[in-house]
Amino acid sequence: MNGITGCSSPRELIAKYEVPMTAFFKERGFKAASYIDWDSPLPPTACPVSLLKKRCPFVKRKVFQRTKYSAESVLETLKIVKNANPKLHRQIKASCGLKLAGLLINRGMRSLF
Repeated sequence: MNGITGCSSPRELIAKYEVPMTAFFKERGFKAASYIDWDSPLPPTACPVSLLKKRCPFVKRKVFQRTKYSAESVLETLKIVKNANPKLHRQIKASCGLKLAGLLINRGMRSLF
């Protein structure tokens, strides 16, 4: 882990560390593959409902913090999380707090907050 430096963008991080690490592990006999099939032109992380329905438990915090990050319903994402894991739902509410409340209220959705 020596020599790791900060990156100014997610793209830089991927190019600088993720891609080389994949090659590093492949050279040592590991295999790499996609966790899910994805045929959308949108990045998977912008589609949290689709990811969760494919049983991929990866939802970025940005979904709950940025008004235009998610291409899918934040409300539906919260419902799925609340039904699957009430404790995680409470943690999301606690960590995103006012940003999430503002996001939902701006969209006319008060019921889950």
